[in-house]
Amino acid sequence: MNKIAVIAAMEREVAPLVRGPDWEVSQILPAPYRSYESEHAIVVCSGIGAASACQTAVEVAALNPLTIISAGFAGGITSQWHVGDVMFPARIVRSEGGASVDLSCWPEMNGFCRKGVLVSSTGIPGQDAKRLLANLYRADAVDMEAATVAEVADGNGIPFVAVKVICDEYNFPMPDLEPFLGPEGKFLIGRFLLHTALRPRLWSVLRQLASNSKRASQELCRVLQSLLVPGALNLAQGSGLHTLGALPNDLEAGTVSR
Repeated sequence: MNKIAVIAAMEREVAPLVRGPDWEVSQILPAPYRSYESEHAIVVCSGIGAASACQTAVEVAALNPLTIISAGFAGGITSQWHVGDVMFPARIVRSEGGASVDLSCWPEMNGFCRKGVLVSSTGIPGQDAKRLLANLYRADAVDMEAATVAEVADGNGIPFVAVKVICDEYNFPMPDLEPFLGPEGKFLIGRFLLHTALRPRLWSVLRQLASNSKRASQELCRVLQSLLVPGALNLAQGSGLHTLGALPNDLEAGTVSR
């Protein structure tokens, strides 16, 4: 397949991109995947979490795309990251065991450079968990899927890029969403709305989260659109992934775009 493949957990992360005139619903992968296709790229929505992302990445890798991009929302876990900041991490760390993938060897892409550490967690972290991850891994942001997708891409010799946008900042009072994650990484929106309808103290937090999500998806899709132009990703020389290992002490963090 002579196209770039983007894997996102949720459709709302990439909605401003795939609802554009150059995109159409695709059947390139069977159900339960929701996928979209343009002349130069495909977008596949995997569902939330490492297991769903891994299964999707395996299916996508079998198509032999030019590049695999793990794209979507992340939580900021240091004070320098704000809603709408877009991150191209230089290193991705698994929260279980601390194994890491080094992406810093590639040159800049279309004006964007790789900086910072993204940690892929097994759950949706609250404030206390964010502080712990920041201390353990000197991380800047947290997601749930990027490490798994990177490892599948590396195992298949396919170039890989992670593009994450901050949706909730380090001190955001994230409600506990774990009980509402269903099979195949689906978010059980009906159950969640019933839960929150009975808890007025959550309403202002959810309004803020909805506003953050809208802004974050717009910024993410703006960057993705620039990367999906032919020639923007010149990664044909190899996957660029270094061996898994410990996090170096001198890795610097920084904001890529805002």
